[in-house]
Amino acid sequence: MELEFLISAVNSTFPIETAMSGDRIGLQIQTESNLVNGVLITLEVTEEVIQECIQKKINTILTFHPLIYSKLVSISLSERVGKLCSLLIKNSINLLSIHTTFDAYIYGTSRILSEKLDLKPIGFLAPNQNIANSGMGIIAEPKTNLTAIELIKKVSKVCASPIRYSFNENWFVTSSTKTFNKIAIVGGSGTSFITDVLANNCDAFITADATYHQFHSHKDKLLLIDVGHYEMEQFVPNGIAMALENFFNENNLHYETSQTLTNPIRYYPNDANYTNNQINMLNK
Repeated sequence: MELEFLISAVNSTFPIETAMSGDRIGLQIQTESNLVNGVLITLEVTEEVIQECIQKKINTILTFHPLIYSKLVSISLSERVGKLCSLLIKNSINLLSIHTTFDAYIYGTSRILSEKLDLKPIGFLAPNQNIANSGMGIIAEPKTNLTAIELIKKVSKVCASPIRYSFNENWFVTSSTKTFNKIAIVGGSGTSFITDVLANNCDAFITADATYHQFHSHKDKLLLIDVGHYEMEQFVPNGIAMALENFFNENNLHYETSQTLTNPIRYYPNDANYTNNQINMLNK
């Protein structure tokens, strides 16, 4: 398959117009070969992912996180992005990125997590006003009543992660009858959407990369749950593969999801529990 044909199919499924402003999507590295012999789908590019690609003799990577985000002024082996770019070029591996176009996809990042948490999606948190059936984040409802601790435990189990959450003692006392019936989810660094969460009268918000002061500011307004960046997005490669499955099969193009754990974070204590579970999830 020609590389341009693959790019066209990816853009058709995940329209460029749905990306957040300033995102780095599309073709990031093009090598001499214009023919794609297979696609490795990954959350992000690491040296281990590239080695996996080489071992499997696949010449194209489709990544969720862009490798090149800031402007490159040089390609240096002493710097992570430069080193990885050099390794990709040296081994004739093309690189495509989708990122927030998959976040905005109707069955994208936040929708996947809502379904894994057995929540019922009821709409986008921030719908795209120009493109139907796309937007950032999800608003979802539980199928049964959930208390604060029940929701936290469910998120931790599904994502195989320790949890940070905003503490409001009124929600955690034994006698509390508070349930969380309108839950917002934004995969990855989603705290810029807190205004949208509050405007939609959500009483819980699941996201990542919340700051200390954001926990302070919103602890009396909503249950803010920070599950971790990788932990929220670890299901993305399989979601991308499912979205493109018919295209790959119809065109007889070999594809795989990466089996390399790319999470740069480890945990103390009980690291083995979380890490092993995340590795196991790569096979699902």
